[in-house]
Amino acid sequence: MSNTQRSSKKVRAVCQTLQDKAQQAGLILDKMQDPENDILEVLGAISKAQASKREEHKPLDLVKSQLESTPYNKLATLDSVFTKNIKNKTNEIQALAEVKFASPSAGRIAPAHLTPENVAKGYMEVGAKAISVLCEEIGFGGSLAYLSEIRKSMPQACLLQKDFLLNKYQVYEGRLAGASTFLIIISLVSKDQLVELLTTARELNIVPLIEIHNNQELDLVIEYQKTYPDVIKVVGVNNRDLTTFKVDLGISKNINISKLNDLQIITLSESGIQSTSEAKELQASGYDAFLVGTTFMKTPDPKTELEYFIKGKKQ
Repeated sequence: MSNTQRSSKKVRAVCQTLQDKAQQAGLILDKMQDPENDILEVLGAISKAQASKREEHKPLDLVKSQLESTPYNKLATLDSVFTKNIKNKTNEIQALAEVKFASPSAGRIAPAHLTPENVAKGYMEVGAKAISVLCEEIGFGGSLAYLSEIRKSMPQACLLQKDFLLNKYQVYEGRLAGASTFLIIISLVSKDQLVELLTTARELNIVPLIEIHNNQELDLVIEYQKTYPDVIKVVGVNNRDLTTFKVDLGISKNINISKLNDLQIITLSESGIQSTSEAKELQASGYDAFLVGTTFMKTPDPKTELEYFIKGKKQ
């Protein structure tokens, strides 16, 4: 069996497992174009079904009403915690460190003794600029409750709601849970959904993390930036192909990142970064910061691993 055949077989197995878990959770998924070979499409369908189910129990108007009585309207914006490379005189490694316990392709990643709060606190203690919190339940073992737990223990931290968001309800419920910002995956959303998410971000004074995977998506983001310059300020390039979950740092290297730097947009390289030397190489090519999760979370001590990463000791 070739590597391609093995990869395809694994992708099909992951897609089927996700759908089986969704069915066990009582979710009814919309019809998909390629439910056997596209992990991202399956995760998007699950996300939509979960959000619809939650909205039935807690309508958007109620979420908005509850949000009015929280202090979460003055959280630090994502762009404010990072420095553009050109102004980063010390060449500091800036990290958006991730709290991530599992993945659809790898299963359980983190050792059992780790908790969301302790991991997040450790990250901030050694210099993380922001914390990404996996909130997706079926494939990643995450939860909005993790976000709430971390927010209560760290009122000032910049927290990313890492999920497969498709509509404004998910943004509002994330904000209510304590999210400073949220993720928009360009390859997941339609143009109408993108406009809804960007408009919602503007309503809530949120600067989201816009995620792209190729130069075509880069050009699309630049086009929308003309209409949403106050919203599109941070763009990440994901080195993981979310349809197959294969990782390739070449994705970041092949993006014309100078187009974003010319607009003074903060740029992140995401996923698959194993060492400081890899981060330094990407930094030299124009990236401002790095989203790293599995590299830290698969170890008994994510805090120390992040510290080594930032200080140049993780080779």
